[in-house]
Amino acid sequence: MTQDSRTSLQDQHRRLSRRGFLRSAVLFGGIAVGSSLLAACSSAAPTAPTAAPAAPTTAPAAPKPTAAATSAAPAQAAAAASPPTGRLVYANPSKLRTLDTISVYGLQEFQISRQMMEPLLDLTQDGKLTPVLAESWVPSADGKTWTFKLRKDVKFHDGTPFDAKSVAATVARAKSATVSQHQFAFVDFEDPPVQVIDDYTVAFKSKTPTATLPYNLVAVYMMPPTIAADPKYDKEPFNGAIGTGPFKLTKFNVDGDTTMQANTSYWQAGLPKVSELVHRPVIEPSAMVAAVKAGEIDLAEGISVDLVSTLQSDANLQLIQSHLWQIDFFMLNSTYEPLKSPQVRQAISFAIDRGTLTKDVYGAGTPIASYPPQGLVGFNSKLPGDPYDPAKAKQLLASAGFGSGFDLEVLYPAGTYIKDKEVASFMADQLKQVGIRAKVTAGEANATRNGYREGKYQMGMLSSIAVTGDADRYFQERMVQDVYKTGYKDEQVTTLIKQAASETDTAKRQTLYEQVQDLMWQGPPVIYLYQIDWTYAAKKSVNGFNWMPNRIFTLSTAANRA
Repeated sequence: MTQDSRTSLQDQHRRLSRRGFLRSAVLFGGIAVGSSLLAACSSAAPTAPTAAPAAPTTAPAAPKPTAAATSAAPAQAAAAASPPTGRLVYANPSKLRTLDTISVYGLQEFQISRQMMEPLLDLTQDGKLTPVLAESWVPSADGKTWTFKLRKDVKFHDGTPFDAKSVAATVARAKSATVSQHQFAFVDFEDPPVQVIDDYTVAFKSKTPTATLPYNLVAVYMMPPTIAADPKYDKEPFNGAIGTGPFKLTKFNVDGDTTMQANTSYWQAGLPKVSELVHRPVIEPSAMVAAVKAGEIDLAEGISVDLVSTLQSDANLQLIQSHLWQIDFFMLNSTYEPLKSPQVRQAISFAIDRGTLTKDVYGAGTPIASYPPQGLVGFNSKLPGDPYDPAKAKQLLASAGFGSGFDLEVLYPAGTYIKDKEVASFMADQLKQVGIRAKVTAGEANATRNGYREGKYQMGMLSSIAVTGDADRYFQERMVQDVYKTGYKDEQVTTLIKQAASETDTAKRQTLYEQVQDLMWQGPPVIYLYQIDWTYAAKKSVNGFNWMPNRIFTLSTAANRA
């Protein structure tokens, strides 16, 4: 790809409207933008849409108190449905830490565990809720009780029936376990949070109206009740990945291949399509491209933008670019003396040229300086995406008493994000231009990310993708609960976030989130950088793959006809 074409692409991205964000037809000269890498398989799962994505006008709205969502019965396979065959090797640039998505709330863990475990609800490509293990869900008039009807005749991999007890036990662990990362979603719920009505009916009971519950459940994968209630998993992860999903765990490897085999008793007849699924972490971008070219990988994601052109002419491959609900950013630890000042934090935001960073360093995406991303309720188009103003940054630093600058460590978890080293170096250079003596440190990936939760950083790189299709999870976890120890405290922000979580009117939620962002703008605890685009590469023999804006997809419909 030429520099001119890359520039043109970036100009297009900057002009994207919220309505057109997901469905814009960006072409990488042969890289198609769409929902499916190839034609969908003949029997599609209800959680894997095959139509091209249509962006929501604002974003998915919370169901009204009188509305109910329902689903049809599981798809029935043809009488002569083919058994799963072949092997699919799927690679991405990140290592697993665990397969327990309750103990670790991470995209990588959600993505791989989703092949073996399932939630009650999932999202379509345009952010709408769709049924998985639930058949219907409806709130009470006061918004404090959500009643779910569950799918029948579903079994876990160990033969345990899926029923109301499974939901009650899983959610109880998600709410109360010492190492649970889902506590934010159930903080205002009764104890226990789920009441069993009958074998296939449950009621979620909250103390306040909770409009966002269905979205938060997208990230809660169901477990057998005896496992979910086992007290030893209150303090340690469960890596058995026993779920109801299309694949069963064969081998879990933190540093290498994690292998799964087809669940031949899967409740969706005719799925999965492949008999063996392998997840392979490939961290270094050039190594990923080399493995794709060599045919060692069937499907890969996260192809570095500056390496895409090396794959375009390969007749054995096909490429797809997707728009994600993901933002890369740097957190600021305000327990570090200079960062206690809102003016200093605001100065750092003004010091960063996000346009140049996005275009010339990262290579694809849209500059953004606030949260949530385009495509979600709350995106604030009134705030500038690139508020670059080094003169104002210097003025703010001087007003805060740091006109002569200060020392600052710019930390990143090495090998975790595309262009992480280059991005961190660019950030440090920008800060030096306004007088901040920034030093870049590459930390070991898992240790660094785990250290964030203990506040072991001054300025630390991280990324967030809206796994639930709603901004509530991010705001509750990062701002209210402050899981990454930024030290940011603002009672008005907290109140607005909680009000938004209970508001069923989408327009009112939009206004509340805009107010949150206006307040955070005055002394941001997080320096948001860009909303990213994402490229997949696959062999021509692969079909039925459907990408998702939150990068959490099921590979049950993917086939490899090699």
